[in-house]
Amino acid sequence: MPNPDIELGPSNVTPTRGFALVASKITSDADKTTTIYRRFDELSARNLLFYQAELAELEEQLKENDEEDSNARDEASVECQRDWSEFERSANEGVAREKRRMELAMKIREKLEKYRTSPHLYSKEGPLLTK
Repeated sequence: MPNPDIELGPSNVTPTRGFALVASKITSDADKTTTIYRRFDELSARNLLFYQAELAELEEQLKENDEEDSNARDEASVECQRDWSEFERSANEGVAREKRRMELAMKIREKLEKYRTSPHLYSKEGPLLTK
């Protein structure tokens, strides 16, 4: 007698083709020997390389800003280089120089977070990260 529990769904529907049939076959394998999925390693590696290229460009921009900062002599700029609160306040007030630097800092933060949390940075042997 079929189970009348509506949450279990209809038990008499059998997928006949396509993704539904393949998914049904995979999930019906008790010992899970047919559970195979592509990892897309080449695409993942390329994606990580794209992240690295983007981060390298952002790093270069940051170094250019640091060089510019080392030549800055006005007190406000110097203060923003050593006080996060002042830097943030100036950026939020629309001071062009600090606003541009804050946008860069946030872009770096966001990109680095995505890069560092990529599941393909880690292998069975350990992290793939290097300096």
